[in-house]
Amino acid sequence: MTPGERVLLIDDVITTGKNILTALQSIRGEGGVVEDALVLLDRQEGGEQHLMKEGVKLHSVAKISTVAQRLFDMDAITKKQFDELSGQSEKTE
Repeated sequence: MTPGERVLLIDDVITTGKNILTALQSIRGEGGVVEDALVLLDRQEGGEQHLMKEGVKLHSVAKISTVAQRLFDMDAITKKQFDELSGQSEKTE
């Protein structure tokens, strides 16, 4: 990596953001520039806010609240399961 090179951080899921923040520190330590991160699923447990504090914008394919709602609407999960999944997103909203 050359100093000033832009890097997109990619991960499968974000919860608190700890793993992405660790990678961010390493990349920035080598002179890389990180402004964005991409994940498949945002569990909505504070990760986006932690990245924002470091100047990184989070892009997610899906949020757990949306996935839970769709599954519930399709009768693929019970109300109890929906409430459990939705409870995760209420921690930070």
